[in-house]
Amino acid sequence: MLRKNILAIIPARSGSKGIKNKNIYIINGKPLIYYTIKRAKESKLITRLIVSTDSNKIKKICKTYNVDVPFLRPKKISGDNSNILETLIYCTKKLEGSKKFDYIVLLQPTSPLREKNEIDRCINKLIKSKCESLISLTPLIEPHPVKLKIIKKGKVFPFLKKETKDNPPRQTLQKLFKPSGNIYIISRDLLINKKKILNKNCTYDIIDNNKFLNIDDKSDLLLSKFLLKNF
Repeated sequence: MLRKNILAIIPARSGSKGIKNKNIYIINGKPLIYYTIKRAKESKLITRLIVSTDSNKIKKICKTYNVDVPFLRPKKISGDNSNILETLIYCTKKLEGSKKFDYIVLLQPTSPLREKNEIDRCINKLIKSKCESLISLTPLIEPHPVKLKIIKKGKVFPFLKKETKDNPPRQTLQKLFKPSGNIYIISRDLLINKKKILNKNCTYDIIDNNKFLNIDDKSDLLLSKFLLKNF
């Protein structure tokens, strides 16, 4: 199999409403982004690795880990409401020369608990599957959407319009999954020409619940100190 040209992008903008400077928050003596950088640099299949940031401070930190930050991300695609799709397209187009990338790998710093070889395992799976994209998923335990409620005009209604038995046993519910955030891989055609990260021709990688970590609030930071202790 011919070696693929694979770009990996670690997005790390400076703004964060929930946790200030979340991407460089110190966990066990290292900035959060370090844990994603470490796994990305272990990959044998990634041909170009960059950090995309709008911050000189983050750029300086990344340079200490010998990670390329070839340019600062424009402010117009670095705000709270910016879509990560815009960043991926911008970086890919800016970095491409005469040789186009085959795949783009998105590695979010807020999902740092990746196993060794996880990235390459996912890349190989996508290439062999002949799908156009891959997403990491983890089983959804609670709350199941069937059990969710909404309130309208002071009254309670099921969240799902389809009628179901009231409070059905967990064992009878359809198994669902949620994005783990560990990894997304997108073919160049899907990203650049169709402007999508996922489509119907998408495969997956399952992350066990006990290996799932997505840092969103301060309680997640406390958990991360325990889970990343022996990283």
